[in-house]
Amino acid sequence: MLVKFILLMLLVNLLTALPTSELSDQSSEEAWSVEKACAEITTTTMARNQDDPTCSSYVYCYFTNGQVHALIKSCKMGYYFDDSFKICVTIKPDGCT
Repeated sequence: MLVKFILLMLLVNLLTALPTSELSDQSSEEAWSVEKACAEITTTTMARNQDDPTCSSYVYCYFTNGQVHALIKSCKMGYYFDDSFKICVTIKPDGCT
């Protein structure tokens, strides 16, 4: 049952998530921010928190009343955010410290 739930959540995340390239269309001279990471989205998604080199947190972008909101959320202890799957995993992704 737990495996089915995890697979269902993974499928939902993959179907609703935008590719990372659409989330980070900022020029290299602009500083990254949570608000900028979510500014151009059109659907609820999760993205890499570029201010967290450990990958233990992520940015959650969502809509309420037609407005986009951004939250920084943490993975459970011992988990790391995998930007390609848009979920927290136990294996540390490449590039995380």
